[in-house]
Amino acid sequence: MELPVLLPHKTLEHLLLKCELALEDGLVQKYWENLEKSGEESALKSKEYRQVVGEQVWPVGIHGDEASMSIQNAPFDKIWGVFLSVVLFRPKATRTSRFLMFAVESSRVLDVQSTIFPLLEAVKNSLNFACEIGVGGRRFLLSELRGDQAWFKYIFRHKSWWIKNEICFRCKATGKSGPTCYVDYDADLPLRTTEDFLLDELPADGDL
Repeated sequence: MELPVLLPHKTLEHLLLKCELALEDGLVQKYWENLEKSGEESALKSKEYRQVVGEQVWPVGIHGDEASMSIQNAPFDKIWGVFLSVVLFRPKATRTSRFLMFAVESSRVLDVQSTIFPLLEAVKNSLNFACEIGVGGRRFLLSELRGDQAWFKYIFRHKSWWIKNEICFRCKATGKSGPTCYVDYDADLPLRTTEDFLLDELPADGDL
């Protein structure tokens, strides 16, 4: 069956051209400068791109989450939702800053690769358009991936998770005492780079 996807670049087009959403250039510039100073990976890797396009590149984020359909009548039936946000757009009501791209009931998911990945592929292509071509005279760059551990485990099938000793896929924190124990606040736990995550955490092709 076909499932609907509200493409990010179309949502951004509506926000900029119809709703007249605007951000101060100084705010956008300060956002990227602060990330660069802190050594944030996506800011450092995108610096040359932002200089080349010569425009204020707005950061956007993706948030994945699940919810129970009905706690009393159907506690095991869930719905997966993936949302788009403009990171620097902070209205008083948080719910008005999240824009649903697609939602799928768990009963309709054959498996992640067959059902969810094609939807994410459409989102990825749309985000690439917003980055490479632009929307409403602006360029956009994905700078945030949000969600709880259950969502990331569901999507990535990464090796570290909360019932193992290796509990964190973002760093090498462990659940047992030692130099990498997550409750040792003096422990040196540098974040994994994207490359480290791909090599250390993702399963082999046949293990998805």
